[in-house]
Amino acid sequence: MKKVGMSVVLLLCVALGALAQEKKITSISMSRTGCHGRCPIYTLEINSNGMVHYKGKMFTDYIGVFEKNVGKKKVAKIFGEFTHSRTDTCKEMYTSKLQDGPGIQYTITYTNG
Repeated sequence: MKKVGMSVVLLLCVALGALAQEKKITSISMSRTGCHGRCPIYTLEINSNGMVHYKGKMFTDYIGVFEKNVGKKKVAKIFGEFTHSRTDTCKEMYTSKLQDGPGIQYTITYTNG
């Protein structure tokens, strides 16, 4: 009986320790969708290593795939703003009654540690 009790306590400690780990953002991507007009359509991804990937599809000044390293400090500042504003607590989807409005989609990828 003592072994079962100790196992449960150990399992709870491990589970609580995992929950207590701070989530860190590893990447954020943003996509803009089209409309019935000339709304820009593009995707932008920012990675924790400083690399930014941009893919312009339609109605943007830059069509094609572009990459640039903006540095870890700038990326850390952007990620900090997302963390500070608690973006991960927002609804998964907001609906709009506008039929011709462009959409915007964010994807935030986290890692524990």
